[in-house]
Amino acid sequence: MKQWKRLAALSSAIVMAAATLTYFPSDTLQNIRLEISASADETGAETTTEPQVWIEDNLTWTLTADGTLTISGEGAMKDYNSDDNPSPVYNNSDVKKVVIEDGVTSIGNSAFDSCRNLTSVTIPDSVTSIGKDAFEACNSLSSITLSNNITSIGDAAFYDCSNLKSITIPDSVTSIESAVFYNCTSLKTISLSCKSSLKKSDFGDQSDLVSASHTLKKTEAKAATCSEDGNKEYWTCEYCGKYFLSDDANPETAKAVEQSECMIPAIQHKNATTRGALEPTETAPGYSGDRYCPDCDKVVEKGYTYWIEGDLTWKLYEDGTLTISGTGAMKNYNAIDNLSPVHENSNVKKVVIEDGVTSIGKSAFHNCNSLTDITIPDSVTSIGTSAFKYCTSLTSITIPDSVTSIGTSAFSSCISLTSITIPDRVTSIESSVFEGCTGLTSITIPGGVTSIGYAAFSGCSSLTSITIPDGVTNIGSFAFDGCSSLTSITIPDSVTSIRNGAFKNCTGLTSITIADGVTSIGAVAFYNCSSLTSIAIPDSVTSIGDSSFSNCESLITISLSCKSSLKRSNFGDQADLVSYTSHTLKKTAAKAATCSESGNKEYWTCEHCGKYFLSDDANPETAKAVEQSECMIPAIQHKNAFTRGAVEPTETDPGYSGDRYCPDCNTVLEKGYTYWVEDNLTWKLYEDGTLTISGTGKMKNYNYSDNQSPLYINSSVKKVVIEDGVTSIGNDAFSNCSGLISITIPNSVTSIGESVFYYCTSLTTITIPDGVTSIGSSAFRDCTSLTTITIPNSITSIGEAAFGNCIRLTSITIPESVTSIGNYAFSGCTSLTSITIPDNVTSIGECAFSYCTSLTNITIPDSVTSIGSAAFYKCSSLTNITIPNSVTSIGNKAFSDCTSLTNITIPDSVTSIGNKAFYNCTNLTTISLSCKSSLKKSDFGDQANLVSYASHTLKKIEAKAATCTENGNIEHWTCEHCGKYFLSDDSNPETAKAVELSEITIPNIKHSYDKNGFCKNDDTHYQPASYNEESEKYEISNAGQLYWFAEQVNSGNASLNAVLTTDIVVNETVLAADGSLGADPDTLRMWRSIGDDAENIFKGTFDGQGHTISGLYFSNDSNESDVMCASLFGLSAGIIQNVGLEDSYLNHYNISAGICASNNGQIVNCYNAGTILGYCASGICIENSDNGSIENCYNTGVIRGFGLVAGICNMNAGSMKDCYNNNDIIVMTDSTIIDENDEKSYASGICNINGSSGRIENCYHVGQVSGADVNNNICNLNAGQIENSYYDCNICDKDAITQNESSAVVKNVESKTTKQFASGEVTYLLNGDQSVRAFYQNLAKEKYPTLNQKSKVVMQLEMIYDESFGEDATTNKIYHIAGDTIALETSPDKAYTYQYFVNGKQIEKPNYTLTGNTKMTVKRVPVEIELSEIDTIQLTCQKKMTMDLTKYLKNFVDLKPVQFQLATGSKLPDGLKLTEDGMLSGTPKKAATVKTTIVLTAENDSTKEMNLVFIVNAPVTTTTTTITTTTTTKATTTTKPSKTTTTKVTTTTKPNKTTTTKATTTTTTTISSYGDVNLDGMVDILDAVFLNKYLATLIQFSDAQMANADCCQDGVLNDQDTTALMQFIILLIDDLPVQPTEK
Repeated sequence: MKQWKRLAALSSAIVMAAATLTYFPSDTLQNIRLEISASADETGAETTTEPQVWIEDNLTWTLTADGTLTISGEGAMKDYNSDDNPSPVYNNSDVKKVVIEDGVTSIGNSAFDSCRNLTSVTIPDSVTSIGKDAFEACNSLSSITLSNNITSIGDAAFYDCSNLKSITIPDSVTSIESAVFYNCTSLKTISLSCKSSLKKSDFGDQSDLVSASHTLKKTEAKAATCSEDGNKEYWTCEYCGKYFLSDDANPETAKAVEQSECMIPAIQHKNATTRGALEPTETAPGYSGDRYCPDCDKVVEKGYTYWIEGDLTWKLYEDGTLTISGTGAMKNYNAIDNLSPVHENSNVKKVVIEDGVTSIGKSAFHNCNSLTDITIPDSVTSIGTSAFKYCTSLTSITIPDSVTSIGTSAFSSCISLTSITIPDRVTSIESSVFEGCTGLTSITIPGGVTSIGYAAFSGCSSLTSITIPDGVTNIGSFAFDGCSSLTSITIPDSVTSIRNGAFKNCTGLTSITIADGVTSIGAVAFYNCSSLTSIAIPDSVTSIGDSSFSNCESLITISLSCKSSLKRSNFGDQADLVSYTSHTLKKTAAKAATCSESGNKEYWTCEHCGKYFLSDDANPETAKAVEQSECMIPAIQHKNAFTRGAVEPTETDPGYSGDRYCPDCNTVLEKGYTYWVEDNLTWKLYEDGTLTISGTGKMKNYNYSDNQSPLYINSSVKKVVIEDGVTSIGNDAFSNCSGLISITIPNSVTSIGESVFYYCTSLTTITIPDGVTSIGSSAFRDCTSLTTITIPNSITSIGEAAFGNCIRLTSITIPESVTSIGNYAFSGCTSLTSITIPDNVTSIGECAFSYCTSLTNITIPDSVTSIGSAAFYKCSSLTNITIPNSVTSIGNKAFSDCTSLTNITIPDSVTSIGNKAFYNCTNLTTISLSCKSSLKKSDFGDQANLVSYASHTLKKIEAKAATCTENGNIEHWTCEHCGKYFLSDDSNPETAKAVELSEITIPNIKHSYDKNGFCKNDDTHYQPASYNEESEKYEISNAGQLYWFAEQVNSGNASLNAVLTTDIVVNETVLAADGSLGADPDTLRMWRSIGDDAENIFKGTFDGQGHTISGLYFSNDSNESDVMCASLFGLSAGIIQNVGLEDSYLNHYNISAGICASNNGQIVNCYNAGTILGYCASGICIENSDNGSIENCYNTGVIRGFGLVAGICNMNAGSMKDCYNNNDIIVMTDSTIIDENDEKSYASGICNINGSSGRIENCYHVGQVSGADVNNNICNLNAGQIENSYYDCNICDKDAITQNESSAVVKNVESKTTKQFASGEVTYLLNGDQSVRAFYQNLAKEKYPTLNQKSKVVMQLEMIYDESFGEDATTNKIYHIAGDTIALETSPDKAYTYQYFVNGKQIEKPNYTLTGNTKMTVKRVPVEIELSEIDTIQLTCQKKMTMDLTKYLKNFVDLKPVQFQLATGSKLPDGLKLTEDGMLSGTPKKAATVKTTIVLTAENDSTKEMNLVFIVNAPVTTTTTTITTTTTTKATTTTKPSKTTTTKVTTTTKPNKTTTTKATTTTTTTISSYGDVNLDGMVDILDAVFLNKYLATLIQFSDAQMANADCCQDGVLNDQDTTALMQFIILLIDDLPVQPTEK
């Protein structure tokens, strides 16, 4: 029984082995170890434990004795099947566990098929797919975990896994095939997550086992508030994250919604309003206002403070954030009289500069001491002077790469700044940029920086290290002064100077390396570097300043090399520290001189400095250097040498120059040369094979038979040098010089002759200079070693066989200058693989490339017209060639024996082809011709059977009847390639019969026109205007003829002349009463401008003869139209005159004008009364060029637009004269066109832009101007001349001109009131000095001037009220119609009368008839004072009296007030006084008789004397008077030192009166802080900068600054004060002020 079992086991193993051998190929079997054994019980042997191994491509399968199968390796598993390609473990009951290792990317088809004892499978994350039948019939497999990277499971993958109870399909699986779990009888659950994209239906019969559910979390409903969103009641799946409006957890029925569908938006403070807003003023910022919500009863958003600074807006928010937006450069400020908006503003904590700002202005954030953060955009390219000075809280800043310059003191005194990166584009570190940045520990200076400015890092006391880049050449004065933490520094080779005080007070500096490029070290450069112990001064330093190393307490040694030019004395007090390195001397023994060599004395050379010495003293301070010549003994120089063996040339033999022989040495010093004198050239052949040819002019031509070159067949010539002056290389000059390997050709050579280098078989390369224009036949023929050659651009032709048989030439570039390639030019160049033929070559000669057996492809340019016979004969490697459409002939055998050529296309241009052109092209299968080709198959001889014609590309043309404008045709076909006509659809070029065009054409019929000139059959055709031969003008009498005229001009007849013989009506009643389109657009005929593009500019004369054109219509409000503009004329350089446009509607999306879009000619006596709409719209013209003129034109039509809108002309560069606009000019703001173009809109009554050559005169505007970003009455931007132009300010209050450029001239451009217009004043002003009046006005009927000559002439009456009116003297201008009678006014004041004069003649009548412009002078004549009789006044002594003297004036009432005063020298009796109003009063004191004269002066300046005699009897009286005077005086002066002085003085004077005087003088004197120019309490380099700026007149000083800057105390500020201040700053003087220097 045991034996049977053993045999059975063996039998089974053999069968298994046989099966394995059957299914595995032989190359795989060698990798498989077949284990055949019986059990230990059956064989009595020990059990084997050796594993089974299969190597399957890139994977290794290992099955161990315990049933574990491990699969390792990288990549995809092979696919198997159970029929003819089973898996290695197919039906293997030993497999109990499968472990697939990481790296395997797929499980192959049938991989574990029928592994019935398999219970466990480990699948790594690297596996992405499971193949079909992969685990079929794995009956023991009860569970399996699939990795989350698997995307697909194949058909029947787990088929018949009868023990499988449940499985979870990961979310990554997107594809599952049929019957995957078929017959899995124990399977109860197939689990999917709610995130899976699979459906139940994907599982077929097992769909009822699929289980999936959302894990829902409920969110309760919540109402929305002002600031927070609310939400509906909803559920969220905690696994897939989806949102639902119900608690249905079934993924197949639950409907997910967007989160937004669950939310109720916040009310967003919808009722909020802005309050507290303020507009900015010149002195105070604006405030945007707070956003207040009444629903919340709170401020929901605080406003911001803002400033408008030029093109930029500064906004400061409550949290301290400052934003700066806009485009362009920031303004520059200063800290004195032009402060930044945020100067010293401690509220600024963060600055955000937005993109578009291009610079940070000077002092922009000066002293913003709370600023901690700033954002600078890439648009910024510069940071101004003092931009962040005193920003003491700023710790770091990122400067974008776009910044190229950082101004002086930009970050000065930013004490919290610890680090900063300077962009690579910055090339200079300016003065004081980081001065006083005490917190700065490190900084990187970019490689592009070339200089470090004055005090750049001065006072950066925390700076521990800095790297100076190699490009820096200059370290400025005091650059690192006070960098006390700096321990070491290396100065690069590029630095040439270290300026004064550069490292002064760097007390921590222990070492410094000065590079060899430094030539000077400034004064006090290392002053007080107290930790510095030693320093080496490089040899390059030639200058060292005073006190450079003073106060360096630890300095022991200043090292100089023996090469240094510096002396101890250069180091002043530190001279004793200087140590020189000794010379490193090398002795040279004495040597006698010989014939050829110099001798020398005994001397020594320093190996370091290279100096020479005659002693061995190595001390640089005592050793005396000598010149090298003092050490040398000259050579004897073969002084007895002579020339021997010289031979003169003969006609048949060359000459010999002779050898130079020295008898002293018995030596030939110099071998001679063989030479030939050939006409004007000398040929010299030296022993080393060098041939020189010198002289001027052409080289002789030679030949190989009877006029051979001197060097013909001379193999000793190896190098040829032709010297400058030789102009040509003669024929056969170097023919057969087989040893020649090098040649130098000068620029003077212009031609290379025939066969020049023929058979120079050693020549490998040659450069032909740019001057050479021709290369002769066979010039380089048989140069078999030649591999490369450069042909200059001066060559125009390559001669016959020029490069024939250059068998090693692999490539050559033919210059663009070459126009022809000669016969045999490159024949036999068997190594030539490619060649580029330039575009200028027109012909390729015979055999030009024959036998170029390596040439594979070639492109022939369009310039070539002929290919010569055998041009490419036997180019056996040629596989491809492109023949251009310019070639007309191909020569005999042109491509014969091109055995690699398979096909070729012959262009239509070829009309001639030679015999056997493609003979013996054994691989040629096709010669392609198009149907257009004139060639026949027979032209190709034996290759006719290879010819293939491209079929005609036929297009059928249906039959069409003739019309009055177009021919008809019969049914036919047209070839789209060759253009021929056919009566059938036969497309075979060899059988199809072409016909003439006339055979298919049906002639057209004639036009018949209606009364308006339009064709009755086809109204797109128009009646021609009749031509008047006498006037040479077309006479237009209807609309059709107008359209015909436009069509003629637009077709190229741009110089036609025309006149209107009547009013033209194109369309009836186009406009409604308000100017809008009143007619149905579908019923209107469209108009196209006369001269509608740049090719058809109108150049003739168009004379309307006073007629009108009405009913023009064009409308297109999108840019899809090909029509350039909408106007009567488009582009004109002619004359347009005497025509009006009425009842017309012109609407173009871009350009619309009444008369002409662009004028380069004349527009005279024209008007528009129609409606004009467009982006650019104007009544007369859009653009008037510098040659254009517009005169006597006006607009009364409706003008509306979107961008540039003007009454007369939008852009003027020419002349505009005597024009007006009398209607509103409005930009339609509801259009989106402006926003799309991101442009501003402009509106003007007359013109938007007046260029520098533009002239506008005698124009006026009446009407509104509105709706645009910029609105004005006359012109928006003026760079030219505007004179004598006006507008009605009662209708439009906008400015006359928005902006005048520097070149602008403006005269008499003014606003006038409606009353002034109605008065005739403007009409008069517009006519001005013109001899012929343009403007007229009937003052009784017309409110505004008109160009209608049928109206009235306005005259000016100029009333000149002369100086007799005093301050009221004036000139009044009154306007009347000629012939008016004017009543002359009388004086309203009885004190005066009026007198009128014209031309000196007084007018007696009370009225005047105006017959022309008149100047009338008015005089105001005063009425004289009339007195009553009065001469004596009797008075009584001591009796008080009062008297009114005015009662003695007869006409006092008319003249009052009258002034009374005593005449000079007159007096009143004592005790009396006289007031100015004529009251005499008082008590006479003594008896007396007094004669008095009183002068009376009336208000009208008339005077009169009143002579009186006073008779008085009166006693003497006494009077006591006490006078007290108090005086207080304050004076302020400046002295030194400070003190306050108060002085009080009291004086009493007696007798009879007491005088008390109090004088108080307070003097306040302030100590002048000499040197503190910027008044910041310190004296530093900034004060010197301020003083220099003042002296350069860049800034102004206050009195205090003037006093502090006077460092010489001489009352004058000049360069002496600057010098004194700088000396004080760098410690050269101890105190200020100093005594000025005498000049």
